[in-house]
Amino acid sequence: MVQPPADDPVTPATPPGAPATLGPYRLGERLGTRGRFTAWRAEDPAGRSVAVQVVTGPPADAAAAELFADGAEAVAELRHPNVLQVLGHGVEGGRLYLVTEPAALGTLGGLLRAHHPTVEQAIRVFQGILAGLTACHQKGIIHGEIHADTVLVSPDLATVKLTGFGLGRPAGLPGQGAAGTLSTGEVSLAYLAYLAPEQADGKPPSARSDLYSAGVLFNQMLTGKPPSSRFTLPTQANPQLPPELDALVLMCLARNPAERYHNVQHLLGDLAHVEELLRMRLMSELKGISRSILGQGNAAPEPGRGRSPLVWVG
Repeated sequence: MVQPPADDPVTPATPPGAPATLGPYRLGERLGTRGRFTAWRAEDPAGRSVAVQVVTGPPADAAAAELFADGAEAVAELRHPNVLQVLGHGVEGGRLYLVTEPAALGTLGGLLRAHHPTVEQAIRVFQGILAGLTACHQKGIIHGEIHADTVLVSPDLATVKLTGFGLGRPAGLPGQGAAGTLSTGEVSLAYLAYLAPEQADGKPPSARSDLYSAGVLFNQMLTGKPPSSRFTLPTQANPQLPPELDALVLMCLARNPAERYHNVQHLLGDLAHVEELLRMRLMSELKGISRSILGQGNAAPEPGRGRSPLVWVG
């Protein structure tokens, strides 16, 4: 089991000067930063546990608050295990905030700063991200800010949830282009490497830009290299991986949106093919080890023999 990293941005208690309440919600301990949000444990007026995520940055004006409310209400309609459930929203003193389900999860970014997932774990997390994006895109919602700190995971990486919502906007709403996100401030330099090229050029995000950002994060999990460093393909980090995995990553990261995957389903189909290749290779190696052991009696296999392609090779 992967343990939470020691440097995950979680503060165990409410820091001095922090607000005790926000709207009708009583705030507790600070959970950390998730993209443009700072999250807090909280209680609603009925005493039920929730989380409150406050948008960082300068106070919002009336127009920004209206756009935020529209986006939050759209995301609240999603009911999906890979999307952190939005329960409500509000504004107080120009501070925009979301109310979400309580979830004992850390950011994927915090975990990756301390651990390299196995290839199997990286695929599982990627599938969770894509499942969440499928639910969003089917409702016309573009996330627009997929990166390591807007994906929440359990310590064993079995649970994956997208957050950062409230910034997501349904396609075609008044005041938006074909698709887009509510902008509440400048994008952090730490997250620029996850942006699709067209987003970096100031164009509105789309479903294909979400897939680009998800592809950057997948490659980071596979290679152990942060996206701001020199680009490394999966097989360059682990030569035992099938070249089909390189092709999948490169198609996610095509600079021209028209050359990327057309939709999440197309990408999931290729990912399932890669999984099958890995499974077959593992079975072949296990059979080889068994034959070797049977041929040598009880002799142990030579060091380095039978290494599973599903184990991280740094």
